[in-house]
Amino acid sequence: MKNDDGTSLLNAERGDVIILIPGTTDYDGEDQLNRTRGIGMFGDPPSSAPPVKVVDYPAAFGFTIGDFPIYLAGTGTFNESAYEGTQKGVAAAEAANDSGNANQKIVINGY
Repeated sequence: MKNDDGTSLLNAERGDVIILIPGTTDYDGEDQLNRTRGIGMFGDPPSSAPPVKVVDYPAAFGFTIGDFPIYLAGTGTFNESAYEGTQKGVAAAEAANDSGNANQKIVINGY
């Protein structure tokens, strides 16, 4: 992806960071990472690509009927998983933020 002037939209030299929150059953983030690379989000040339921080969270999918939980992927319901993934994603973005760098871009890419 490029800016209007032809430079990479995201750039490691500027301090940019990608926070990647994988989807359900994509526990290591590889699927999301490959799809994101496929659209060119990581910069061109690849050597200038910003670091990618993969958020570790349950990535579960399930539901509860009465008091009986049914887990289809991982342990927990989708809502529980999304809540935890959101909390961890925001925390990762806050940790990556360089408050002294007004040009820094942080992209939260995920589910």
